[in-house]
Amino acid sequence: MKKTASLIILFMMLFNITYPAFSMTKTEENDYIKIERKSRHLHSRLSKKYTGYEYTIKNIYNEPVTIENVSIWDNASDKVAYLSVKRLGVRASAETLAAGAALALPTLTLSLIGAVIAVPFVIVSNAAGNVGATQEAKRFDKQATLPAEIPVGSYIEFKTMALHNHHPSARVTFKNPITDENMNLELK
Repeated sequence: MKKTASLIILFMMLFNITYPAFSMTKTEENDYIKIERKSRHLHSRLSKKYTGYEYTIKNIYNEPVTIENVSIWDNASDKVAYLSVKRLGVRASAETLAAGAALALPTLTLSLIGAVIAVPFVIVSNAAGNVGATQEAKRFDKQATLPAEIPVGSYIEFKTMALHNHHPSARVTFKNPITDENMNLELK
């Protein structure tokens, strides 16, 4: 038993250490800028439906580059994501009472009494979960103020989120430093 428990704990530690290596990074670049998209794990109840993405636009040219516009599609806004995972206190308390009522006969109504006692705690923890989802949704709906001039070797970042197994796409419109005309770079 001790060996089995030790192996399970060792495997879990090894997985947690290597977890950042599993983050997906996609890159697109030309002679002027480099766009990089990294997937980020969300930590609130948003993680049940959504994956976070962090975009970095880096200037790799030897002169400043001006970013005119960034278009992102197939992503979710903070309000839509939050409303899709928001739980009302009434619903959470009804689920707790229903679980207690379902087990009332085998437990001689002790589960129902326990569920009634647990309802206020469930409501409070549900409200805390909603607050955490709201804050994380706002963090992952940050856009850069545009137009922005990126100095040599610098970068700008913005974050978004999308449903699991759906990757957002981005189109960056920037001014060519040599010809002063608009150019596009897409990351799909």
